[in-house]
Amino acid sequence: MWLVNHIARQKGFTLIEFVIVILIVAILSAAAYELLGDSTTTKVYGTARKIQSDITYAQEQAMTHRVHYRVQFTTATNSYTVQACSNQNTPCPGWSSILDPSTNASPFAIALNTGSYTSVLLFSTTFGCDYLEFNSAGVPMEGSAGVCPTPPVSITGFKTVTLNPGGRTVTVVAGTGKTSVP
Repeated sequence: MWLVNHIARQKGFTLIEFVIVILIVAILSAAAYELLGDSTTTKVYGTARKIQSDITYAQEQAMTHRVHYRVQFTTATNSYTVQACSNQNTPCPGWSSILDPSTNASPFAIALNTGSYTSVLLFSTTFGCDYLEFNSAGVPMEGSAGVCPTPPVSITGFKTVTLNPGGRTVTVVAGTGKTSVP
């Protein structure tokens, strides 16, 4: 009976109960923000992972079809394309558009700073001539001496594609073409 009378007399929260509820809400909000981040950071990371996936796709296609494939980055238009060589010659006499496996449309061209990629900019690449080419063995190559077009040469060390805001990078390792988004 005492409990029933006590509950009936209580009209609201005590100060301690109120403070505890506010602390719990603050902790949950901070945790959610850390997990989700702001939307621009999430977009930039997602775009970097998309570029990583497309570079890997180009490498796999080069090895499967035994011809050179390349990813051509154009910082001036915030875009990149994935293309295939028309034959097995080096340097390639002509590049052709391929189907984008995610849309089944040609050309395989991604325009940043529009649609799903709004606010994400293609800031720079460290590839000679702004392209990454894979030979039929999947070895990553780039333009040589910064003069385009030239016969491609194997990359040395690692090369990067940098997105802004935030400076998120996609890294490609020489020899293997292994990609990562640190």
